Amino acid sequence: MRLSDHALKKWKSGLKRAVAEQPIIHRSIRSSNVLLTDALTAKLSAVGVAGIADSEGSQSEDTQVKGAAGYMDPEYLSTSELTDRSDVYSFGVLLVELVTGRPPIERRPDLDPRPTTKWALHRYRGGEVVVAMDPRIRRSPASVATVE
Repeated sequence: MRLSDHALKKWKSGLKRAVAEQPIIHRSIRSSNVLLTDALTAKLSAVGVAGIADSEGSQSEDTQVKGAAGYMDPEYLSTSELTDRSDVYSFGVLLVELVTGRPPIERRPDLDPRPTTKWALHRYRGGEVVVAMDPRIRRSPASVATVE
C-alpha cells in the first residue's frame, strides 16, 4: 500500500511533533476526545488542532480561539494566548466531570448556564465534597479522600 503525498506529509509532520523537545498543546482535551483501550489505557484523539508550543510554553501561530465550551481556560478566552497551562485547565475540568457526573456547563431552565467547576469548588470550600460526587460512585473513606 502506497501513502498519498498528502498522507505522507501529515505523517512526517506528526513524527516531527513526536520527537520535538517542545511541548505539544492539544487544545481540545475533553471527555469525548478520550478513548479507552481494552486495557483501559486512555488515549487522546482529535490531535488535528494540536500545536507545538514555543520555548515559553505558549502557542501564538493561530490566534483563533478553539476548544469546547466549559473546557477552555479563562485566561485563554481573555487573551487568546494558548499555553501549556490551558491543557492543564481542560484536564482539571475533565476530572471534575468524571467525579461529579455532570457536564462541564449545566444548562438550567430559566437560569443562566453554570460551570460545573465553579459549583464543585463551592461545594468543596463548604466542606461538602461528598455532595459534589456523582451519586453512582460508591461512598467509602477511600473514594471520599480521593475526591478531596
